[in-house]
Amino acid sequence: MVEKYYGPVTIEIVEQSAERRVINMRDRNGECRTHAVTWFPPVNEHDPLSEIRERVYCGEGVGRVVKSMGLTIEKEVIYSGDIEPTKKMQEIMDNTDLAINLYNFWVVSPEMKELYGTILEIYPERLRQNFCEMNNDDFMEQMMVAIEYLIST
Repeated sequence: MVEKYYGPVTIEIVEQSAERRVINMRDRNGECRTHAVTWFPPVNEHDPLSEIRERVYCGEGVGRVVKSMGLTIEKEVIYSGDIEPTKKMQEIMDNTDLAINLYNFWVVSPEMKELYGTILEIYPERLRQNFCEMNNDDFMEQMMVAIEYLIST
């Protein structure tokens, strides 16, 4: 989605662990176009997404990896809306109209449907596509934790 508006993007890994990944997607001028946090579910030794996780851990974008393997992506929207940028977010993204999306990212094939992770994305509001407004109280606390993390970083 970001590349449709800004051309090729690079992924800057801010933080990465088995539990969480924080990235900035930057355009060819180095401007941050998406700031994202992914929380990974616990996995076992028989994880069907192990190849995807390894490639992403090495720096590839998850969407590109999933599609290159002939698999499908499903996004289960938990929350979608606008956000007022904090001073820290203004340092990361030079934009005052920001959108926020929180969703579960599923990898799907005819044989499986596996949760890759829960993703929070912040990007310019004009890029919002195919997200509808939802309010699921069960996930609102997780979203607030995510926002607090972004504000504190």
